[in-house]
Amino acid sequence: MIKIGKIIKAKFKNKDKESNLIVVELRGYPGSLDLIQLDDGEYIFSGNVGAINQYLNIHCDSWNYYDGDAINALAESKAKQIMSKYVEGIFNSSNRQSYETLARKIINRFTNIGIVSADNAKTQFMKVVEELGELAEGINKDKSEQVKDSLGDVLVTLILLAEDLNLNLLDCLNSAWGEIKDRKGEVKNGSFVKESDLNV
Repeated sequence: MIKIGKIIKAKFKNKDKESNLIVVELRGYPGSLDLIQLDDGEYIFSGNVGAINQYLNIHCDSWNYYDGDAINALAESKAKQIMSKYVEGIFNSSNRQSYETLARKIINRFTNIGIVSADNAKTQFMKVVEELGELAEGINKDKSEQVKDSLGDVLVTLILLAEDLNLNLLDCLNSAWGEIKDRKGEVKNGSFVKESDLNV
């Protein structure tokens, strides 16, 4: 089981020496962890506990925790340095960014102004519906800029809705992909119909 803030000694496949890794959690995005190189702060992978376990099992010949009071104190100190630089880099970057980086920014922004809350889920759902209406209008009237803006707005509202419901939208997407990636069926009138529904 993944432990936050503990040093991991990992022997990556096709690499000669072991790597010192650490798992950290950025504030504002519960359940999403980051696997970082302890020595230089290089980002390796993000995901929930299960995803990081799976990543290490796939990409490493072996990996184990390196325990001991002195080692853990070093890990804590190094982790604080890494977190400081890492978070600063994420929140000051203006270049094209990954989904996870943008999701963290969106959640933090709206958490800070008091919108993200379990009590706000129904209101947030209506915002999703509102943005879907804008998207539908853009598609129906062939307004490409409105379509682009509306797709972005739909994603923002879905990210916030997932947070209200204590879910991670990327985890939801991964779960959906796991269900459909091997699904059999046919395309009819531009829509995919799964095999079990073909004769209904």
